[in-house]
Amino acid sequence: FVSPYDAGALLAAAGSLRVHDATLELSWGKARPILPAVAEAIGAGATRNLYLGNLPPGTDTGRLHAAFGPFGPVESVRVLRNNSTGYVNFCSVEAAVAAKSSFDQAGGATGRHIVPELPD
Repeated sequence: FVSPYDAGALLAAAGSLRVHDATLELSWGKARPILPAVAEAIGAGATRNLYLGNLPPGTDTGRLHAAFGPFGPVESVRVLRNNSTGYVNFCSVEAAVAAKSSFDQAGGATGRHIVPELPD
């Protein structure tokens, strides 16, 4: 859903859905706790996507996937060679926040200083 309001509207309108020959019951899933640092980052605009600036020439998706994979599952990596930038899309906000924090403190993964920034 785009927002929790959309999900709530569906739950209010229908308690179940019919898919093929099965009736699916609808209810809220159990929310998992969010660490305060992650909640603060989300409040400041954090998403699952990291923007990478100042990538060295020759940086490829495999190298970035290897550098960012230790922070959590990576959904996709994109390198825009014409302007030395890229994106890493994580499967969770927590992983993106951990990666950004680590790179902000330590410097880059590909030989030059890389400062991941969350896209606006």
